[in-house]
Amino acid sequence: MKTTIFTLILFAMSGFTGFCQQILNGDFENWSIDTLYEEPVSFGTTNLQSFFATGSPNVLKSTDSQNGTFAAHLVTEPGTPNPVTGALFIGTPGQGGINGGIPYSEKPVALQGYCKFNILPNDTANIIVFLKRTGNIMAVAILKPTGTQLSYTQFSTPFIWIDTVSAHFPDTLVALISSSNFNNPVAGSEMYIDNLVLTGVTLPFPNGDFENWITTSYENPDSWTTLNFFGFLSGNISATKTTDHYGAGNYALKFQSITVPNGTGSVDTMGMVTNGRLGNNGPEGGMKVNNYPKRVSGYYKYIPVGPDTALAGMFLYGNNIMLDSALIQLVPTNTYTYFEINLGYQGPFIADTLNISFTSSNMADTTNYVGAGSTLYLDQLQIEYFPTSVKQNISENINPEIYPNPATNYVFFKFSSFEGTSPLIITDIKGSTVLNHKIQNNTSIDVSGFENGVYFYKVIADNKTLTGKLVICK
Repeated sequence: MKTTIFTLILFAMSGFTGFCQQILNGDFENWSIDTLYEEPVSFGTTNLQSFFATGSPNVLKSTDSQNGTFAAHLVTEPGTPNPVTGALFIGTPGQGGINGGIPYSEKPVALQGYCKFNILPNDTANIIVFLKRTGNIMAVAILKPTGTQLSYTQFSTPFIWIDTVSAHFPDTLVALISSSNFNNPVAGSEMYIDNLVLTGVTLPFPNGDFENWITTSYENPDSWTTLNFFGFLSGNISATKTTDHYGAGNYALKFQSITVPNGTGSVDTMGMVTNGRLGNNGPEGGMKVNNYPKRVSGYYKYIPVGPDTALAGMFLYGNNIMLDSALIQLVPTNTYTYFEINLGYQGPFIADTLNISFTSSNMADTTNYVGAGSTLYLDQLQIEYFPTSVKQNISENINPEIYPNPATNYVFFKFSSFEGTSPLIITDIKGSTVLNHKIQNNTSIDVSGFENGVYFYKVIADNKTLTGKLVICK
């Protein structure tokens, strides 16, 4: 199953201007550790859910502690469609409550600890510990903070015993600590908690002082965007550094199609790297250019699952408009094989951004086969540009006054920087010339025969090239 994100990889890039350069980290020698968040040992959290919904974790390691070095800081973050409650778990949240837990075999008298909080109106925090025996609740300690408590204050809440048979002892401990209720959370509610202990017993509350945390991170190739972040949903890292490389250097990029939940109860198969970034509608951006790229080349190996095919694409942009694109298939090969992707665009509009993207499965449309586990290796990527002489002689890029814009039947061109007669060329979004006309200052042009859409104009005057965008909307 494929998502819109991989269809839009072919069409939805945006750019920024800059200087011409080679492909950054095209040999995949440079890698960095990307840290998402830290989590307290022995606890599960809502950090992953919050990170996907808001871009940041909502259970934080805080140095604002009651004792020791660290405490836990829980925040209810704004989310769409609902806020995301900051929560800690011992056990696994599921239907009907929290399943599992950790082994525990004593009978504590009470749950004690320290907390401070700012729980917003119509909201309630939770500090709850269950003791279970053979899967059944044996005892519970509950505290539901509300309102505001600005400094750490000790709390003590007794265990209420449901199973009072003296010979029965618990076998499992389960816990839930949250900054909001889960039915109607209020964004902005927050709570700090530290030094949880169980009284009247010898077995401690696991990591109750919140001194021990583990980092959630992965390694990513510098200057490239991968699906490694999404891999946390399925437990699979898509892109890895490999010593199975081509030519000079020590490393190559190895990435594969992985399955991740899509939020509808099923999974999508994905595998992609890009020199841009992932936006709401797919990859965006790319490398800065001020000359016209001719080709990107490199070496690859491809081991598909089933009748799968990898893809390599180049997408050239100027002023956020696609000027040219090329897409090729990378067929299966067990040894490093040379490939190249070629472009032919050399004007008239200025190119400023080149997006380079690869997929490890055939995701060009919704009918092609996509195999989970299909693996693509890449190394030694190079870029070649057309000679500078083929570019337009552009000494300045000025937007003249044109009105109305959007236009319906007529558009007026008014220039303050030149007099006399100059050529005006208007092209459509595909680069085809729709008008080639001589104009003077404050000239009106009949565009009543143009179809609705975006057009580009170019006027050469006083040894300067004046360019801009014209929108026709009737």
